[in-house]
Amino acid sequence: MGINKNFGIIALFLCRKVCRIKNDLYLCTALKEKHF
Repeated sequence: MGINKNFGIIALFLCRKVCRIKNDLYLCTALKEKHF
């Protein structure tokens, strides 16, 4: 569970970076739903 939580945090951080660069909100939402 701890590893999963950390992975989710990292995924969310990377997701924000990708969203900022590509402005891809759909991908960001999909990643968030997948890991949380």
